[in-house]
Amino acid sequence: MTLDEFSILRKKFKERVEKELTPADCPFCGGIHVVRLSRHDALPIFSDGCCDEMIRRTHEIKREIEEAI
Repeated sequence: MTLDEFSILRKKFKERVEKELTPADCPFCGGIHVVRLSRHDALPIFSDGCCDEMIRRTHEIKREIEEAI
């Protein structure tokens, strides 16, 4: 993945996660989550205590974005 592709992925990922999943007020467990992308392999990194549903949905969003790029 080139740097430009990563930048596009990170921007779209951040927008969709914030809009659809609202990690500051999790619709699944009510907690606060921190979700970001690893610069090395572009995998989501989660804060301690992320609920399973947040993790699953975040990975789905990342896969959808990668397929579109």
